[in-house]
Amino acid sequence: MNAPADISVGAYVFIIDTSSGTYHVDRYALDGSGGTEIIGSGSLTAPTDLAASPAGLDSRSLFVANGGDEILVFGEDGSYQDSVSDGLSDDVRGVDA
Repeated sequence: MNAPADISVGAYVFIIDTSSGTYHVDRYALDGSGGTEIIGSGSLTAPTDLAASPAGLDSRSLFVANGGDEILVFGEDGSYQDSVSDGLSDDVRGVDA
């Protein structure tokens, strides 16, 4: 990791990190092994916070506060699912699952 910005734990450990001015989200096993970038800079503009669904759910997601005006929703494998921007202020800094 170069510059971790936020962490959330669900079935995995998810971390927002920056590398040379670009953002990405990495996923690790709960024991810290197997670090893999699952969301690249092409999907993120300026993420400030992330939250993972609890591990016990049948369907789990990762929520990312991105750019201050949207919440991005990804599967825990990094696949894009949806975004929420309607009704949000222009200064969204956090998200909680």
